[in-house]
Amino acid sequence: MNLDLSRKRAAPVRNTLSGEFGIEASRMEVDGKGESEPASPNNTPEGKANNRRVEFVKL
Repeated sequence: MNLDLSRKRAAPVRNTLSGEFGIEASRMEVDGKGESEPASPNNTPEGKANNRRVEFVKL
């Protein structure tokens, strides 16, 4: 369930970058990590908020 939610959060970011900033959607890949790669421990509200993030990786 968290993986699906993570992917659903990522897609609108790509759409915004494409629609508002003119970046071709085909140049971007979208993926979700769910619980597999947390940035912080998920046992506090701050940690959970930190794990709801978008990361950009330039290839």
